[in-house]
Amino acid sequence: MLQFWNFFIKNSKFTLLLAASAALFGLVAAAQMPKESQPQVNIPIGVVNTVFPGASVEDVEELITNTIEDKLSGLDQVEEITSQSKSGISSVVVQFSADADTDEMIGDLKDAVDLAKIDLPDEANDPIVRQVSLDDQPFLTLALSGPFDVAQLKVYADELKSEIERVGNISAVQILGGRDREVQVVVNKESLDNFNLSLPAVVQAISQANSDIPIGSIITGGEEFSLRFAGRLASADEVANVAITAIDGVPVFVRDIATVSDGYTEPVKSVQLSTAGASAEAAVSIRVFKSDGGGDVTKIAAEIIELSKTVSAERFPGAVSVQTTENLADYIQEDLTGLMRNGIATVIIVSLLLALFLGWREALMAAIAIPMSFLITFIILFYAGYTINFMTLFSLILSLGILVDSTIVINESLNKKMLTGKPAREAALESVKELQFPLITGTLTTIFAFLPMLLTGGMMGQFIKTIPITVTAVLTASLFVALAILTTLTVVITERKRKKLKVADHPVQAEKTRFSKIFDDARTAYGVQLRSFMNSAAKRKNLKRLLIVLFILMYALPMSGILRTELFPPEDADSFAIDLQKDFGTPLEQTQLSITSLAEELYADERVASLVINSGFSGALGSQSGGGEGSHLAHIMVNLNKDRDQASFDV
Repeated sequence: MLQFWNFFIKNSKFTLLLAASAALFGLVAAAQMPKESQPQVNIPIGVVNTVFPGASVEDVEELITNTIEDKLSGLDQVEEITSQSKSGISSVVVQFSADADTDEMIGDLKDAVDLAKIDLPDEANDPIVRQVSLDDQPFLTLALSGPFDVAQLKVYADELKSEIERVGNISAVQILGGRDREVQVVVNKESLDNFNLSLPAVVQAISQANSDIPIGSIITGGEEFSLRFAGRLASADEVANVAITAIDGVPVFVRDIATVSDGYTEPVKSVQLSTAGASAEAAVSIRVFKSDGGGDVTKIAAEIIELSKTVSAERFPGAVSVQTTENLADYIQEDLTGLMRNGIATVIIVSLLLALFLGWREALMAAIAIPMSFLITFIILFYAGYTINFMTLFSLILSLGILVDSTIVINESLNKKMLTGKPAREAALESVKELQFPLITGTLTTIFAFLPMLLTGGMMGQFIKTIPITVTAVLTASLFVALAILTTLTVVITERKRKKLKVADHPVQAEKTRFSKIFDDARTAYGVQLRSFMNSAAKRKNLKRLLIVLFILMYALPMSGILRTELFPPEDADSFAIDLQKDFGTPLEQTQLSITSLAEELYADERVASLVINSGFSGALGSQSGGGEGSHLAHIMVNLNKDRDQASFDV
């Protein structure tokens, strides 16, 4: 092992070239690594969504959900199957064992669903199978508002959505709120009877002309029937001119038996926006989802925000406002800024201490060690396929105070040996010889304290494995920097000055003597106290009793609940959600009234920057599968001012 470290010291040009290359490639790796809010975790959960246009909840449950569940019940390594049936849509969630091969299980799930297609109604769309991912959460949410009705805002949102979908690494763009245009056909029963036609004949004629399966519902009331649909027929006139049949060679058109008119769908979701304490106005939200493992979320978010400003300025009226209401990229950028700030503070503090007590050369070496260790770590993580996310940043910050230990120890040894008059190269070789095994052992001890986290199974194990890997990479890099790079740099700098450092003429000697007196006095006082304990049996017994009591208290605090335990502390975020759930079946208008009344209580709060008031879905909607929807659900997204005095969890 000694020969390994000596190789770098004796071949200084190679070592300096290696250090420069590591710094360059580390910068490239840090820039190229994808930046995400969450680490990539392979979640063993599959979702099967099936749309059954116009079907009631009972029909969806009986004809779709139960059929699919029967086919999925024979799959291997399935822990749980849950389902949700709603009007027109079925959602079946399959949770596999944590140790299952997810790719293989999702493939088996798709095969089972293909078999179930045979038994599904012809009117039902093909089931869509997808794997749940942490990227199902939208990383960016925009809100369009202005003095327009929600139908017009929806038109603007659709236009912006089409532009956003062209951005790379986007898996889906979801619009919430607004009302879609539709054509309503009100069929007169008396006219149907006069032409000896049936309602299914009208539905079939429109379906064939439209080429798409109609959606919505048929409303029966008195003498009239209503039909709503969406498809290629673009206007009420086109629908009215659809031929249903021919009697004695004379075609019968839809207009002959029904009233056709343009209209809008009934709202199923509602979005309102309040800024700077103003009353809420109608809005439409656009949620953007990132593809799995694709791209740098900070760059993607910045590109979309810039794109939205351009589209708004060039295509929308000036009264239309496009605001960013949620941006996870901001949190990642804040974490990166925090890491840089903590790193700079650590470099300054360590450098000042070393400059005061050892010398400027040792301070310079420590200032180099921290960024060099991080850059080497970025290279390791980049080629290992990891991303920069909050777990990676947490691990880097955790390692920040540990990685300088090896640097300080090796610098202190070099300083002492050079003060005795030894040449820099000889001092470096001797320091490495004496300290390599203590430093390696100390580093491995710290690493082994984190490595057991790799043994954690399930999704949690995948989630936290970034911590031991990142800490191991940082500490290993810091050890290499201390024993190979910094020792070589010290030798090169010293030899270039062509000085043989001696105790008598070492320029740092006088400075060291001034500050060493403080430590000499402290060391003397500590020695007096230590000898008094060693020479007194009574003091030793009292110390043992005190340590036993403290040991018991240490374990009693978390066990008694006085000291709370949690995986991660609460985060001071710039936004949070307030959820509202009323009785199932509550009309959307009533839910909207309740959530708006609650939001009005927050208008005057100076800590609040803006409110996004959502009705028809819960704050947990995040997934593209559409979970958490219903007219009885609502939530308020509260965006706080950045210059507030309180943390978000206190607000």
